[in-house]
Amino acid sequence: AKGATVAADALGSGKGGSIVLLSEDLTSMKGRLSARGGPDGGDGGFVEVSSKGGLRFARTIDVDVSAPAGTAGSFLIDPTSLHLIHDVMDSGDLDIELPDTTQSPDFGGNTVTDYQINTLNMATTLFAAGGIVIDNNVAVSITKDLLFNASGGTIAFAAGGKITTTTTLTLKSAGSISIGAD
Repeated sequence: AKGATVAADALGSGKGGSIVLLSEDLTSMKGRLSARGGPDGGDGGFVEVSSKGGLRFARTIDVDVSAPAGTAGSFLIDPTSLHLIHDVMDSGDLDIELPDTTQSPDFGGNTVTDYQINTLNMATTLFAAGGIVIDNNVAVSITKDLLFNASGGTIAFAAGGKITTTTTLTLKSAGSISIGAD
């Protein structure tokens, strides 16, 4: 729920813990998830938001796996399939729910926007047992590792989309990887 917090933060020194949200039908994440490393030492933890059905996020995904005195942790988004789209709204603090497209025959409504990815300051894995579609006009630019993994399907990257990172970008697929021409 909006305003709710789940924390697995280290106190003093130590590694942040793990938080896993997993549902059969729908995971709706509008609160804050925190698995921070300890202020006196220790790495950040691990956060996973998953569903065999659909995922919904607030416009800004509030996950913290930082480590003030260590290495930041990681964040995993893991639906059955995933659709990365361009956020047509102006950036800001507007907290909205993505349209309910959980009945879509195409990708199960597991839609994440480029704005949401751009606001994450942590290593992020976008994992889907099915396929991953990256729409045209998507503009992702982050300074942490980004992994797209379609373990049982394909990755389709439409022409006009752009993903940049100053570290490592990995596209991994059990099927094909298709990158559209401009």
